[in-house]
Amino acid sequence: MEVLADGVRSLSNVVSMDILRVNYHPNPRTDYATAAEIDVKWEPDKIEGMNMAGGDFIEANMDISHCTFVPIPANDNFSKNESIGRDNLVSVGVSGTDDNSGDIKDKYVYHIYYPAHDKPWNSDKDWLRPNVSGNPGGSNGTNYKVFVGGPGTGFVLQSGSYYRPDPSKRQHFRMEKGGVFWNNQLLDTSLWREGGQTEGNIENAAAAVAYITASDTFYIGSTQGLHRSRARYFFVRAVRNSSAGGAGGSTSFDHDPISGGNL
Repeated sequence: MEVLADGVRSLSNVVSMDILRVNYHPNPRTDYATAAEIDVKWEPDKIEGMNMAGGDFIEANMDISHCTFVPIPANDNFSKNESIGRDNLVSVGVSGTDDNSGDIKDKYVYHIYYPAHDKPWNSDKDWLRPNVSGNPGGSNGTNYKVFVGGPGTGFVLQSGSYYRPDPSKRQHFRMEKGGVFWNNQLLDTSLWREGGQTEGNIENAAAAVAYITASDTFYIGSTQGLHRSRARYFFVRAVRNSSAGGAGGSTSFDHDPISGGNL
């Protein structure tokens, strides 16, 4: 809402947004003993008529402080499937969010997992793990370690030049025409070689991201794999900020709408 010079309030600057989730906490407990106990799925929300090339975007703002990693067994031979952690924070796909499901025909999905751990296990290394699926190219991901970081960015220094998400601060996911961002920093697929991905896999991942962001239909949720999300989502929304017609109208937000603007 805009307050004009004469004090009149105007809604003329509002374009359109779909508020998908507000204060959503699907698995709020802190005493889960096994990954199987964390069983509430965020069934996907479907949005249509998007135009990311014209400025539309999807974003989610969340608290990840409950997303702790508990290795099972508690040693370097921990099981990726049985250990508590690697929560599927958010997935965005063009025909669904679980690319293991036979019901999804177009298996292009972008996933974010946290906390993900390398072996040998180090309790301090709670990495963010982006993963993208697509046909062709299969599924590719990496424990992302190349954040710039710094005060107020939502990251904390890991070691050297590596930063990881700071669970004491709100975390922010955004997908737009430029790709996928975490705390306003690009999750650049060209840097996935840091996690051991081959050049071919990196190229496939980049092509899959481009395919997803070019879609006009998206499914947003958390249903992929064995690990449900313990995050609390302050808001999840799709913002139609384009001027290419459709649901977005013919204007743009007066103020930068990213990170909750104009809510």
